[in-house]
Amino acid sequence: MEFDELLVTTKVDALVRLVKEKGSIEMSIAAKLLDVEPEAVEEWAHILEEEGLVKIDYHLTKAHLSWVTPTVEQVAKERESFYKEKGSLAQEIDLLKQEMAPKEKEL
Repeated sequence: MEFDELLVTTKVDALVRLVKEKGSIEMSIAAKLLDVEPEAVEEWAHILEEEGLVKIDYHLTKAHLSWVTPTVEQVAKERESFYKEKGSLAQEIDLLKQEMAPKEKEL
């Protein structure tokens, strides 16, 4: 069993994975594949579009979801944010270790 299969996933996660794998998919088909109401897929799609993960394209009577590949700038910005957070967490861990050292001797 792969690690991805061990993780708990939601229907929204499944929608994201489906759109990413297909590149583009009609919303009604996505709803059928995920066994959810089309209204739920549309609601999730609007949230995902606000987050920049997907794009909603309307074609006459059908709505399609398209995967949005992040730009180099977006990836760089996310990477920088990740490393800042990592550094902050490392400092916090060091402080906690220093606080715990005297208490550790008591145990």
